[in-house]
Amino acid sequence: MSTATTDYHDDETHEVEAAIVTIQFLVWLALAAFSSILSGFVLKQLWGWFIVPLGAAQIGIAHALGLSLLVSALTLSIPRRKPRKSVCHGAQELHRA
Repeated sequence: MSTATTDYHDDETHEVEAAIVTIQFLVWLALAAFSSILSGFVLKQLWGWFIVPLGAAQIGIAHALGLSLLVSALTLSIPRRKPRKSVCHGAQELHRA
């Protein structure tokens, strides 16, 4: 194969990979949007069933989605990493035994 042919195939491979990544991103974006709208709809329905009879006003999907995002942000927990054991710490335990 000549160098020109190799460069063409490399360019074509990169274009195909870029197209696949773009399609994957668009699918992820569509699923994220659908999931958010579905979450807002479910919260709106639950609000209507349980909170409205207590005297609160009915909320729409946009308000339900915002409320859901707010609660998620306020209750976010970041897992703590376990501390690393140093080599010196292990050596001290051997001397104690």
